[in-house]
Amino acid sequence: MTADSFCIAPGCRARLRRPRSAQAHLRVPARLTALLTVLLFLSPAPGQEPSSTTAEQMASLRGLAEQGDADAQYGLALCYVECRGRPHSYDDYVEAVRWYRKAADQGHAQAMGALGLMYQEGKGVPRDFVEGARWLRKAADLGDAAAQLNLGASYAAGVGVPRDPAEAVRWYRKAADVGNVRAQLNLGMSYDGGDGVPEDLAEALRWYRKAAESGYALAQVNLGTLYHLGHGVPQDDAEAARWYRKAADQEDADAEYKLGLTYAEGRGVPRDDAEALRWYRKAADQGDAYAQFKVGVIYDEGRGVPRDSVAAYMWLELATVTARTTGHGDEKEYADAWELVRKKMSAAQKLEAVQRAVEWYKHRQ
Repeated sequence: MTADSFCIAPGCRARLRRPRSAQAHLRVPARLTALLTVLLFLSPAPGQEPSSTTAEQMASLRGLAEQGDADAQYGLALCYVECRGRPHSYDDYVEAVRWYRKAADQGHAQAMGALGLMYQEGKGVPRDFVEGARWLRKAADLGDAAAQLNLGASYAAGVGVPRDPAEAVRWYRKAADVGNVRAQLNLGMSYDGGDGVPEDLAEALRWYRKAAESGYALAQVNLGTLYHLGHGVPQDDAEAARWYRKAADQEDADAEYKLGLTYAEGRGVPRDDAEALRWYRKAADQGDAYAQFKVGVIYDEGRGVPRDSVAAYMWLELATVTARTTGHGDEKEYADAWELVRKKMSAAQKLEAVQRAVEWYKHRQ
């Protein structure tokens, strides 16, 4: 195992992923929950006709919104962005912005935060990071935890506001203190890297654990990594594997890859090449370059499986391309391994490998 396989220290942050922006659909006004559940989660799949129930629910929501109900305006905007069965064209985003703005103008904090994200992402409006940050601050000042998280992230990255890690931490803490798991993760990462606060692994561990115990996969991976490295806690491979498994069971690709490593090396679990390959494949199928490389090497060496040059070529090619396009992984190492396999193959085998890769891409779309 290379040292950076599990690295979380500054300088190798690529294996740690910050959460995406908090999405408004995670918090639906209580009195509209039943109505929006139908629209957001029970709408027909693309190409199917909407049911009479769905049409009635949408009409009810629009009626309330047109009467000036701020929660309904927010919910209607949310449906333009999130409802299944619609292609979400630019016009949908324009309508979403229009209804978010109506609710925001009435002081609806969630709508303000959602409007801020629309500006930051350039959906339905020209992208404007400054205007996005302005709306996020309005929502954050009203106590909206998702907006506090996203405003903190804006300060951390210097998006729409001057970069200010200490201010980022201040907003993360506000959201973390009310149980926002994404803010808890970001606060843990701030302490882990000494960004905006003095580096403090014990404090990083505390915040990772809070989010991890709430079931947040990214925090579970980070907590497992601390146990694996013995940073801030006694080194414990079994505990690391336990947290990786919790996240891997949620189909987190990074956790799947790291759980594969634990089985390949017998760290905290019995060594099991077949189980290692199983978890690597899960991560590889999600586009993880590190895992794709491992799968390719396993097939090339016949480690626990029959040697298969075609499979090795395919996975090493995928790893090389993924590393090149994402910046994650060692493109040169992967390309060199791919070239060594290529030299041993016939033209027919290479063609078969390329065809398999094309089929893999088709299944991912």
